[in-house]
Amino acid sequence: MEKKYEVEVDTESPTAPEDGKALAMGAAQIQLLAAADGYTLTDAEALQDLHVEGLGPGSTKFKVSKTIEIGG
Repeated sequence: MEKKYEVEVDTESPTAPEDGKALAMGAAQIQLLAAADGYTLTDAEALQDLHVEGLGPGSTKFKVSKTIEIGG
């Protein structure tokens, strides 16, 4: 079974999605959401296969999502 987590982060300064700030912020939020659901993600697991999408040219906001496999 799969579970998808999606968060919106604000880097507070215009940045490219690939620069890492949005990735790190999104991964941390996704770790917290997964933990609330009873799943543990290491930092490396949280960063792996993240999808980051800017919410417009020059925007400081990004949508970060990750799908994880749960169960057997």
